[in-house]
Amino acid sequence: VVKYPGYLKAARYFDRESAHDGTLILSARECYGKAERDSMIAQDYINYAVICYMIGNRQKKKTDYEEGAQAATEGFKRFPRNYQILRQKLYNQGGMTTAYGVPASEKKQMWPELYETAMAFVEIPDTFERQFLDYKWIAKANVEMEYYDKAIEYYKQELAMNFSDSLERSSAMLGIVDCYNFLKDYQRALFAFSEYEDYKRRKKMAMDVNDYIKAGRSYERLAADTSVYATTRSLYYEKADSMYKVGGDVSPLNIFLMARLRWNNAFKYAQFLDDGTNGVNGFVGQPVLLEASDRLAKTAKAQLDSLKSVPVEDREPLAEYNLNIAQAYFYIQNGYYWIMNYYVQTDKFALGVEYADRIKSLPDCYDIDGMTQEMYVEWGNVLNRAEYIYKTFAAKYGKKKR
Repeated sequence: VVKYPGYLKAARYFDRESAHDGTLILSARECYGKAERDSMIAQDYINYAVICYMIGNRQKKKTDYEEGAQAATEGFKRFPRNYQILRQKLYNQGGMTTAYGVPASEKKQMWPELYETAMAFVEIPDTFERQFLDYKWIAKANVEMEYYDKAIEYYKQELAMNFSDSLERSSAMLGIVDCYNFLKDYQRALFAFSEYEDYKRRKKMAMDVNDYIKAGRSYERLAADTSVYATTRSLYYEKADSMYKVGGDVSPLNIFLMARLRWNNAFKYAQFLDDGTNGVNGFVGQPVLLEASDRLAKTAKAQLDSLKSVPVEDREPLAEYNLNIAQAYFYIQNGYYWIMNYYVQTDKFALGVEYADRIKSLPDCYDIDGMTQEMYVEWGNVLNRAEYIYKTFAAKYGKKKR
């Protein structure tokens, strides 16, 4: 592209006037891109990169951020002591990792270069005034490079700054939660989560279902620690369940997912509660597993009914719809299976037969579109067990014998 001195003058004009007419920001970027570089001063490079970052934040296109990062790179080579330019390189490189349509594998390759920029920014003199977004990108770069201790340090430096962006503040707080989880320091993760939850509540910000999933999993991991007192481990299992329950309450659309997580937690809790006096599979007779299995089956049935009510023309993409149908059936059967086993384990054979019959009454798995190979295998194993229970106990404990 041929550069002309007139473009720089135009870029500065459009940049200045964009404060009154936002559409001119695009013209400013175009003219900065065509301007003669030798005529550009440090502030021009800063303004050019800032404009690219602003446009990138609007459109979330990688090319916008790339242009900004390139402008800042060129500018910093010419003005290596202007740290405002380095800041804009950091921001635009960070923006590239948030762009739409960029594969995860490509984003992963961006982080080493971003980390290098972040660390260069860390090394600049203390006399240069920092901003909270500086620490945001420095912390994120350390997270992606798996330097979680350092990331926590930078997140805390970000939070120590006086800024009013409650969304970014809560994001930094959640970043600390994630880092402690990565470090397997679940106690500190949960303490950080309580601070995060309290902040969002005070700011009247909605909690995300994923927040509660993270907290629940932290409690589950603490509960798995065999060095902890049994009463404390029980409390952790119960806390995990409560987190998943609240997750379902704040996001009813995810209640089926929460029921599955609650069941997984209950399964581990039942194994923990079993004292071994009832044989190898004695945990199957724990009421906590019965309750979770019943909840799983009922929420899966509700999910199935909801999916079936979707008009045929709206069942797109069809492959995803069919998979969701298959999962609903799969977890209905799974819930029935563990309920059946509970009743057989606790010598309530009539109820065991009833649930064996429910399993047998479900559609043939080969008639359910969307089933995966793993589902087919598990479905067949459960059906074989149900047929065995029915054959063994139906004659004596079936409906007529009750």
